[in-house]
Amino acid sequence: MLNPLMKKDTYQLEKIPLFFKRILDRFDGLQTYVGERFDALELQVAMRFNVMDSRITKVEGDVTYIRTCFDLPPLPPPSS
Repeated sequence: MLNPLMKKDTYQLEKIPLFFKRILDRFDGLQTYVGERFDALELQVAMRFNVMDSRITKVEGDVTYIRTCFDLPPLPPPSS
């Protein structure tokens, strides 16, 4: 049996490049879609980390203030 790509039917051969172009267009569209989603996700994660960082900084400031109000020594630095 002959390979369908090797048929001498010119109509069939003309359809093959169009088929590949459609596949490549779909891949390009999928890559764009996924890229946009990852960019949006990266932005959301960065915003959440910024919010958490500011909240932690505020809590640390509050703890320091409370410790000074009760004349407690400052917290030791975290050990790594």
